[in-house]
Amino acid sequence: MAAFNTLDWTRLDVWAIVSMDGIAVVEPKHQEACLAWLRTHGHAVSTIDFLQGIGPAVIAFGELFRWKEQFGYALGPESRILDALRDGFEFDVQPGRGVVLELMNAGVAYNENPSWFAGLLSIAREHSRVQLALGARFFTLLILSPCSALVGTAYEKVSVPSPFRTAARHGDPFSGHDETRPPE
Repeated sequence: MAAFNTLDWTRLDVWAIVSMDGIAVVEPKHQEACLAWLRTHGHAVSTIDFLQGIGPAVIAFGELFRWKEQFGYALGPESRILDALRDGFEFDVQPGRGVVLELMNAGVAYNENPSWFAGLLSIAREHSRVQLALGARFFTLLILSPCSALVGTAYEKVSVPSPFRTAARHGDPFSGHDETRPPE
């Protein structure tokens, strides 16, 4: 199943996921109308607020991702290891449906620890790509004023990848593949 029936570029979800790699920004004055639109168009919204800093937000992530159920321990305010967050970053997104992670007061988190916040955006971007490949819609929504220092801030560098490889015999990643059958 495709994540979208058509690519209507006037829709926030299409624009956010396809054009903006899963990260979108809406001005505070449009927040309530945006959330209403998202819900009307089949998106569940989860909100994390950074107003009190990264520590309390990390606890909120732990609750959102049912950290104790997944890993057997609670995610504490000092738990800022991005690889661990990536491991637990999971939303139940049904094919053809959508989930939005709304981040409030993102500037507070960015000012406290720019590299941690950039890592969070990178994880969210990756999750958006994975969900799109699975036929579901996920993106992160930042509520920011147009003059926010975060607007235009780089958070991830992309480069040309290494050649495709597998553990196939003789180093040929395509040996043994039947060209007439689709991949399983």
